Amino acid sequence: MTRTFLACPLLVLAACTSPTEPGKASRFADTSGTMIASDDGSVLYTANVDEGTVTRLDIATGAAVTLDLDGEPSRLAGFGKKMLVTLRDRRAVAVVEDRGGTLSVVEEFEAGAEPVGVVASLDGERVYVANSLQNEVWEYDGDLQRLRVFEVSDHPMWLALAPGGTTLYVGSEYGGTLTWLNLEEADPDGDRKSTRLNSSHTVISYAVFCLKKK
Repeated sequence: MTRTFLACPLLVLAACTSPTEPGKASRFADTSGTMIASDDGSVLYTANVDEGTVTRLDIATGAAVTLDLDGEPSRLAGFGKKMLVTLRDRRAVAVVEDRGGTLSVVEEFEAGAEPVGVVASLDGERVYVANSLQNEVWEYDGDLQRLRVFEVSDHPMWLALAPGGTTLYVGSEYGGTLTWLNLEEADPDGDRKSTRLNSSHTVISYAVFCLKKK
């Protein structure tokens, strides 16, 4: 079942004002972006799409290490002790490992047309990739075998998982479309909601991040 309604972008972004539990940082590791942090916050990783590289930056020392990756590395997401990097021009996702400050590709797996957004559950049991040109989000298990395909319109690019991993938020490039999928529904075309924010790419990306906090 699909339900569509209109919402004001400011109301959606108001989700960002929700307080976190006192004394605890809100790291939201189960979302993706062009920059992510290590679990302990001591290292930053960036995807440099124009240069075709991923960079590791040690925050304390400022030391930077770069890994060359063909195929337009677009988004990063934590995946246990490793990270996932979408390769938009190659229909693939690279699994990258940081071994003592050295980055290396340990595996690649197939994606659809122009994969951009990627996110993994905190337990590493599920991975989701937004194949933007194909208008699909693919679900994988922890062994990176494809499970389900969700059709999402308007060039899906941004992904975030809600706490508990039961809801996936998908932001699309065109039409200001924001969709959230009930992952407990067995049918990939089953229960979902969508809204049109009628806003810029930056606001949609930010809204996906904020809604994930709810």
